[in-house]
Amino acid sequence: MTGSESSPNPERTARLVHGMLLLGTVVVGCVVIAVGSRAFPTVSDPLPRTLLRAVVIGLALFGTVALQIVRRTLPAAPAHERQAWWAANAPRLVALWAVPEGVGIAGAVLAVVARDMLVAVLVLGWAVVMLFLHAPGRIAEV
Repeated sequence: MTGSESSPNPERTARLVHGMLLLGTVVVGCVVIAVGSRAFPTVSDPLPRTLLRAVVIGLALFGTVALQIVRRTLPAAPAHERQAWWAANAPRLVALWAVPEGVGIAGAVLAVVARDMLVAVLVLGWAVVMLFLHAPGRIAEV
């Protein structure tokens, strides 16, 4: 094995982190919906249900704005220094991927508490789409 094969590859690590966040979002979201639809108490008052829906929508809007802000802070990836770019921008990239994961899971839990499965599925769908749109292959071409 040569020295370059044993050294860490920041781009490969970023792809692994992104994949695990995406998988975690899907798995936890499905579990929340499957278990939560039976386990959480029903919110019968229309005001809390409407409030919870508004919070979920607000989370998705906040997440969309936060993604745009973080994405704009990423410098362009020079073709000749890609590994250095991945290493230098790792914290921003993790933040970029953690936002949709957190919003998706938190939104799904709140929507399930409100007994609104459509909103739960929509917020999880939003999270998965945002993770796909900000995948490592797309990010490096900023």
